[in-house]
Amino acid sequence: MTIAIVDDFEPDQKNIANCMKRFLNKQGDYLLQFYFYSNGKDFITSLSNHFFDIVLLDCCMKGLNGLETAEELRRQPPSE
Repeated sequence: MTIAIVDDFEPDQKNIANCMKRFLNKQGDYLLQFYFYSNGKDFITSLSNHFFDIVLLDCCMKGLNGLETAEELRRQPPSE
């Protein structure tokens, strides 16, 4: 399962993201791959190379905010 975490991480927030990663890894016998993106634009660009089962978006990012990023994600063609 692939998980994208999109957030313009402040130095103290990187610890929160790592805690979230450790927590999710302990929730069962799943093979989880995490991808971290510091802004919505980089995440949207990555969609041509990656498929994500779960996307966690911060709503208050600089540039393309979480709601705008979600709208762009919704506009992407479905993966096969």
